[in-house]
Amino acid sequence: MDGLGAYRHGSRWSAPGAFRCVNLSTAADTAWQESHALAAYYGFKEAVLQPRVLAGVQLKLQRVLNLLDQAALAVELGLPEILAEDWHQANDGGGESLGQALGRAGHHLGIEALLVPSAQVKGGGNIVVFPECLRSLSRMQVIGDEELDKWLKKE
Repeated sequence: MDGLGAYRHGSRWSAPGAFRCVNLSTAADTAWQESHALAAYYGFKEAVLQPRVLAGVQLKLQRVLNLLDQAALAVELGLPEILAEDWHQANDGGGESLGQALGRAGHHLGIEALLVPSAQVKGGGNIVVFPECLRSLSRMQVIGDEELDKWLKKE
């Protein structure tokens, strides 16, 4: 939830070492498919990735760029190409992908989050939160975080 994973390793919307972002989905099935696609890309077998935990996150945001409901803007920004590109390959070559450039622009402008289509689930949506851009009244809270901590705590 701090965005350090994306900061260290990159994501579709942030290049490694650029800025922190938290990648969430608007539905559990979308989150599951996004997670599986990333694992499959790197050749991880399903058994190695168990157990997996899905957690709900409650967001209260003030500045969100919604690219789900604005098809014309999404096309102008090249969203179909962004969703189809191999951002891993761009990073492996030392470059920045189109999606990462869009994320960087949003982060630079102080947008708190991007609401974007899922690259894995037709009709699915993802939310890319930039923790460093959250305003004083904005919140990002794991639902049932105390219960989750009990299950994740190592004894």
